[in-house]
Formats: sequence, C-alpha cells, structure tokens
Amino acid sequence: LKKKKNLGLFGNFNKCSEASNGEYIHILHSDDYIDENFTETCVSFLESHPNVWLTCTSQRAVSADTIQEYEYSENNIVFEAPEGFKRLLSERSFISCPSVMVRRGLYEQTGSFSLEYPYSGDYYQWLKVAKKFSIAYISNAWVYYRRGEHSESYRLLFRSPLGYLDTLKIYARLLEELG
Repeated sequence: LKKKKNLGLFGNFNKCSEASNGEYIHILHSDDYIDENFTETCVSFLESHPNVWLTCTSQRAVSADTIQEYEYSENNIVFEAPEGFKRLLSERSFISCPSVMVRRGLYEQTGSFSLEYPYSGDYYQWLKVAKKFSIAYISNAWVYYRRGEHSESYRLLFRSPLGYLDTLKIYARLLEELG
C-alpha cells in the first residue's frame, strides 16, 4: 500500500492490516524478501496448530557484502501464553518483524500497533500478543531483511538512543500494568 501522507512505520502497519482481507497477515517491508517456501510453511504451521496466533521465523540479515544468519533454534517451538511473553522479556525480542505471520483476527483482539512507541512499537505488539496468545518460532522458513543505513530500522534504532528509551518506557508500562 502506498500512501501520500507518511503514516510512520507502525501507522503504515496498521493501515496494511486494516486493508487486508485474507485469513493470515504477513507485512513484508519493501526491501525485504522471503524464501520460496516461507508462506506455505507458515500457513501450514498455523493450520496444524490452531492455538497459535503468531509465528516468527529464522532470519538472514543481508548487507552489502555479507549475509548473517539468526536462528533461534534448530527446531520449531510453540510458546504457550504467557511463556512467550516471559521469553520476550527475558531475552529481548527474538522476533524479527518481517518474519511475523498472524491470524487475521489477532489485531482485532489485541489492538493495532501502538503509535506511542515509534521506535519499539513492534516489540510492544509482540509482548501484547504473547501475554494472551500462544506464539511459535518456525525454524525452517527464512526471511531476508536488508541491513544498512538506508533502512528504517537502522534509522530508528542505531542513529539515536530513542529506540532504547522506548523499550524502557514499555518496561515501565508493563511494571505498572502487572502491579
């Protein structure tokens, strides 16, 4: 989807999920790509695991001269709620945003991406999901994301400490919510 007005990263994600009409949603960034079996693998996994609402996969970070692999595990893993939530808090985020596929109704139940955290809105979204729903890591599907100064992730996370401040705000909010 192309918009004339810049909605920001997470505003754009919200527009994409609102405009979708399929059973599953996968938001792939404009300069990222997936392996040829990615969609079939994720959909098949979701269909065989009706309790799982979000999947994430292995990832390969592509830069000008290298490809770095990030594989959370050699095996598929289902994290029943709230185990995924605990893992995301204790290990930071093992979820790469362009690797995520969700069931269509998920955002209706958890709400859209928060615009309150422009640098870490995806991390907050995964925490909201994993607190209430089972999530899964799929080892044999790969997303390729471009790494470099041109990317929005680089701009948001590495050119400024604001991404880290957003994460601290998320932790403070969770402490308040959990009591």
